[in-house]
Amino acid sequence: MLFMCITGLMLAGMIGSLLGGSAVEYDTGIRPLFAVPSLFLTAMWNAAFTILGISLSGVYKFRPTTDKETKRKFISLILFASQLAFVTTWGLIFFRLNIPLLAFVWAAIIFILSVAYMISVLPYAKPAGWVIIPYLVFLSYIAYISIMFVL
Repeated sequence: MLFMCITGLMLAGMIGSLLGGSAVEYDTGIRPLFAVPSLFLTAMWNAAFTILGISLSGVYKFRPTTDKETKRKFISLILFASQLAFVTTWGLIFFRLNIPLLAFVWAAIIFILSVAYMISVLPYAKPAGWVIIPYLVFLSYIAYISIMFVL
C-alpha cells in the first residue's frame, strides 16, 4: 500500500510539473536570498510528494470501528485531496502564469489545508500526521519564494 500511495502521489507531482512548465526564467533571473536552483527545488518537490504518500498510506491503513472514526477518516481524506489539488497547481501559477502574489496566497491555502489535515489525522494515525511536519516546512519555503518575487 505504501508503494502504491507514493507512486500515485509522484504521478500527481508529475502532472503538477507538466502544468507548471519550465523553470528557465526562475534559474536565469535574479532569485531572492535562499532561493535554491530549480534542480534542487525538483528534489524538494519529490520529497514532498513522497511524504504525502507515506501519510496517505497511514490514513488508508486505519480501519474505523465507529461512525465517528469513519467520519473523521472521510474528513481527513477530503482535506488531503483538497490540499493535493492546490499543491499540484502551485507551479502553474508560479512558473507558467508568473503570478507570484497569487502563488503566495495559494501556498498559504495549501499550508492551512495541510495543518487541518494533520490535526484531523493525529487522533487516529499519529505517524501519518507527524510525517507532515517536513512537508509544512517545504510549504513555508515555497510561500517564502513566492512572496520574495513580489517584493
